[in-house]
This record gives sequence, structure tokens and C-alpha cells, in this order.
Amino acid sequence: MDIIKVLKNSLMSSQEENVFEINSILTRPTEKNSIKDLEKAIRSYTTQSNMIETLNKLEAQVAESENNNQQNES
Repeated sequence: MDIIKVLKNSLMSSQEENVFEINSILTRPTEKNSIKDLEKAIRSYTTQSNMIETLNKLEAQVAESENNNQQNES
């Protein structure tokens, strides 16, 4: 499960960078390529959000499986 936590932390860190980028773009909407840059940042943020959600589900499934195995051994 540690590998799941490492990946989640990495994604959350990248997600924070995307939030900063999104906020930065929103403060300068008239700059060249701002729409394109915003779309790219939102796409990345969304992908990372989906991956984090999936990892949370996977983490819960692994924990449940480990609990079931421990109960079966008792």
C-alpha cells in the first residue's frame, strides 16, 4: 500500500501546481494562448483528480481484502 500512498502524494503535489497555474491564467485572461493553457491545465487537473479517486478506491479495496484475510486466519 505504500506505493499507492507515494503515487497519491505525487499526484496531489502535481495537482497543487496545476491549481497555481489555473489561478495564474485566470489573472491574465487576455494573454496569448490563455484559453489553450487553461484547457491544458484543467485537463491535467482532472486527470490527476480521477487518478487520486481511483487510488483511494484501490486503497480501500486492499484494506478490505487484508481485513478479510486476517478474519479468515482467526
